[in-house]
Amino acid sequence: MKKSKIETYLYPFRYKILALMLIAVLVNSYSLSDDSGVMAAAAITHFLFGQAVFSYLNGWSVLIGPGTSLDSTGCKYARDLMGLVAFTAFIVTFLFRGYS
Repeated sequence: MKKSKIETYLYPFRYKILALMLIAVLVNSYSLSDDSGVMAAAAITHFLFGQAVFSYLNGWSVLIGPGTSLDSTGCKYARDLMGLVAFTAFIVTFLFRGYS
């Protein structure tokens, strides 16, 4: 598999990025601790997109939800786009503060 320049650049930083993502999720969960339903929804969404970002950084198959996956032998530009979508969704989840 030929990696893109973005994957090659980010690969050495994958564990640091993972640690930052985990810390951010814990801080966000703490800020949402007054409503357990909202906190659970945010945590599940963070997990869904966070594992997709980490899989992208490691060069593994990227899976976002049921039936939406791209394996490590896929097009490198499609993998970059899928990694960007997953990371963007991970960041946007921080804006979720409930349904009201």
